[in-house]
Amino acid sequence: MTKFLFLVVTVFLFSSAVDAAPNPQGPVTQEKFNRLVALMKKMYERMEELEMDLANARLQNSANAYPSASTASTQELQQLRQKIAQLEAQMRARPMAAAPSASSGGGEGSVNLDDLDSAPSTSGSGDTKGKNQPILKAYFDLNLYAFPGGPAKGSGLTFDNFHSFVLLDFVPSEDLLFFTDVSPTPTFYEINYRLASDLYLRMGKISIPFDDMDPHNIYGGQTNVSRITVGNSFLPDYFSDLGVGLRWKIFNSADFVLDTSGYLVNGFRSGGTDPVSAGGLYPSFSSSGSGADNNKDKAMGGRAHALFWGTLGIGASYYAGRWTDEDVENRRLSMLGVDAQLYLTSTTTLRAGVATMNVKLPSVSPDTNYYRNGAYGEISQKFGSRDQWKFLVRGGTLNLDNRVENRDDKQIVGAKLLWKPDLLEWSIEHSEDTKTTPDKRTRKFTNFRVIASF
Repeated sequence: MTKFLFLVVTVFLFSSAVDAAPNPQGPVTQEKFNRLVALMKKMYERMEELEMDLANARLQNSANAYPSASTASTQELQQLRQKIAQLEAQMRARPMAAAPSASSGGGEGSVNLDDLDSAPSTSGSGDTKGKNQPILKAYFDLNLYAFPGGPAKGSGLTFDNFHSFVLLDFVPSEDLLFFTDVSPTPTFYEINYRLASDLYLRMGKISIPFDDMDPHNIYGGQTNVSRITVGNSFLPDYFSDLGVGLRWKIFNSADFVLDTSGYLVNGFRSGGTDPVSAGGLYPSFSSSGSGADNNKDKAMGGRAHALFWGTLGIGASYYAGRWTDEDVENRRLSMLGVDAQLYLTSTTTLRAGVATMNVKLPSVSPDTNYYRNGAYGEISQKFGSRDQWKFLVRGGTLNLDNRVENRDDKQIVGAKLLWKPDLLEWSIEHSEDTKTTPDKRTRKFTNFRVIASF
């Protein structure tokens, strides 16, 4: 409530500066105050929507790496906070009127705003008398999918859950942001500290920016959720790891935006199963960031993404590190990806990406190395009232070891229909794998899904 009242006051002062009254620097009247309450409610609701968009961006496939995922929302929110900072300074300089008398009836009487002078500031202007409070949000889904012979090996029709997140956001100042998945073993937790304008230091179990999709990817044509992935996926369900990183928006104009990220993390470990050499050392790609590193070497990488004229996006990502234990020979892997986005209209988007990984194997292995490759393409169209509906068509290929042909190889095509009228998102999708192998149990997947976010 104090935050709302503070914003009411600051916007009132801004409006009164351009009011047609004879003395724009005059006292604050009750009539003016009441007029602006309704306007401030809309302004406050818009801030809440923007903050929710930014919090949800890291959990939605259509977003870039959080927190730079929703560029438009981020810029609007920053502009709004900058304006509030300016208005706060004006408020301190404005004369305050005396409190209304009992006979004024609250109509044209003056309003005493001194009791709001100590209200918490959300502008990040350096006022330490009040700080933003931690915000808890919930994000979960419920799925009913048909996946005959899938990983569950059940009847092929089951209710299931892919995500159950309680999210904590805490912004004690404009230079510091903390967010996490509230859990004894969180999937991610991250501190973002602003070192300079548009330059942030990231610390914790940070998300790894690779490709346009975050946290998931769709190499192969299907979202890499382990519950529905037959065999392995190109990257973990949520690609995060313990370490540090930098995020820098080098250019930010209407015609050109350049976002860059760099990081130093523990990296992938050994523990996978070699499909060619039984019992041989092999990296594990199912998870990362689970604890202390298995070697002194640290994985490093980065991503750069350029957006031209708000229409064409081009990105490049790189990752490299040692995966073998410290007491065995040094074997490394490197990964390179490129992606592109074409925003034909405000409602029509095309996306595509390709990635390859070169994995060095121990000298005792029959092969010195192998390659993992993935690609995807997607077109989406929004329609209906307030763009509540969205239709997507996807396709992609995946080969996780070029030395063999097995159930990990995929050529998936599919479509998805979404409807988001409010906080709930409803969807239905169907996809088929056109790549047949003797050990593949299923090639069709149909899913009804509802996502709740509040």
